Order: sequence, then structure tokens, then C-alpha cells
Amino acid sequence: MIHGTAEGDVHPHVTFVITAHERLEQGDMAAINDMFAADIVWHEFGTSPLAGKYIGRDDVMAFWKTYFAAAGPGFRQGIRSVMANDEYASSIVELSGTKSAATLTQTAVDVMRMVDGRIAEFWRYYADLGQVNEYFSAAP
Repeated sequence: MIHGTAEGDVHPHVTFVITAHERLEQGDMAAINDMFAADIVWHEFGTSPLAGKYIGRDDVMAFWKTYFAAAGPGFRQGIRSVMANDEYASSIVELSGTKSAATLTQTAVDVMRMVDGRIAEFWRYYADLGQVNEYFSAAP
């Protein structure tokens, strides 16, 4: 079901996603931790060392620490668009990074199932999963 809002209104999940990305870019891990439901399920696709299913806030936070270490210092992700309703939020994200042995430049779509104002389940769909596998498998 699609819920409309008056012109100019912004769904709270849109604001949530924008704020979440800002906190992520700032490295505010305490704020990031608070954005997840206690029983969050995170799906990371592919064959890189990061691929897998992560369950629970502690497991997802451990994933994020590994993700940032594997991404390297020049890694960036920026929002291009956010859509939301009462159950889901999704964002189109541009990813870029360079390491000595790999480069990443592509688009991903994040899908978040929202419960009580927190992310309860997360999926990231990459435009080129092979490039992502190569990038996150390469040494920083």
C-alpha cells in the first residue's frame, strides 16, 4: 500500500536515511548502533570476505568495522535518492573507492525494512557485484 503525504511533507523514514548516512560518513558508531533494531538481520551479497548474513546489533556493528577497514580511507558513499513508506525505506547510493589493487565506482540500492523507527532488516543490491567482490577482497 502506498501512503501519500501533502506536498512538501517528508516521510520520517526519508529523514532517518539521510541522517543515518550523515552519521555513517562522520564515523559516529554509537549513533549508527542506535539506528538498528536489537534483532536486525543484515544481508550482504557476494563472495568477498564481507558477504554473509549478520544477525543482531552486535554482529552488524562488527560487520561495519570490518567493512570500513576493508573499504580503505578513500572510500565514499553518497545518497542520490531516498524513497520511503511506513514499512520500507530505500536509497540509491553512489559508491567509490581506490586501493592499490582495485577500484570501485558504481551504484547500489539499499532496501531497509523499518520497525519502530529503526532498521530491522537491510539488503544492499550492487549494480556490479563482481566489482564489489574484487574491491572488498583486495588489500587496503
